[in-house]
Amino acid sequence: MICSWRCKPGIITMILDSNDYEIVDIILHFGLSEDDPVMQSPSGRYLLFKKFSPRMSPPPVASDFIMVCDLKKTPKEIRMRGDFDKDSPVSVKNAEVGKFLYPENDKVSNLNFGPYFTFVESSKEQISLYSTGWNKQNKLAIVSQKSRLGEHKFVVLCERSGCIVKKIYDLKDAKLYGTDNIEVEYRPGMSFFMGHFEVRDGALYIHNKAEHPAFVCAIFKTNI
Repeated sequence: MICSWRCKPGIITMILDSNDYEIVDIILHFGLSEDDPVMQSPSGRYLLFKKFSPRMSPPPVASDFIMVCDLKKTPKEIRMRGDFDKDSPVSVKNAEVGKFLYPENDKVSNLNFGPYFTFVESSKEQISLYSTGWNKQNKLAIVSQKSRLGEHKFVVLCERSGCIVKKIYDLKDAKLYGTDNIEVEYRPGMSFFMGHFEVRDGALYIHNKAEHPAFVCAIFKTNI
């Protein structure tokens, strides 16, 4: 059983045993989606969320990361280090949960400040991530990525063969269409905020709900 609520530092997700409601684990994180505090995969096996970053993380090099947590594993197995402490359930160590799904960030576990910090090499690598959640019809989730330079990419996620599969698309490779259904040429720094998406006839349609956008829809060919 999964219970989540928002608190001052971020979001707390509690994993409970459905038989006796005993606390199995607690995760401190941020949300990828405004609608879902934590995104649970269609099978219920995986939890996806944004990596927690303490307020004292230096803003120029603190970045977003997608984390994935496998509920079939024990609390110790899904932690970067240590184990869940039932005697001290409210702890910043509960941010040290999950595997880096995107971007991969193996170096973070070696930081002197601890793996709950979300450092990247430079401000050029800093990104922000946002999702509209799982699409129940297509069993897909898309996470929109915006870089500090204004570049946009899309992380398409699906659950396949017992694991989470990801595929990356770049906005500059899409066919872009305006409100009059006329194709628009890509330009760096185009305004974009992800709305809903759909899959039709082997193509992925991602809709833009930014104010006064130069394009309203990005279309990618896909086989996911």
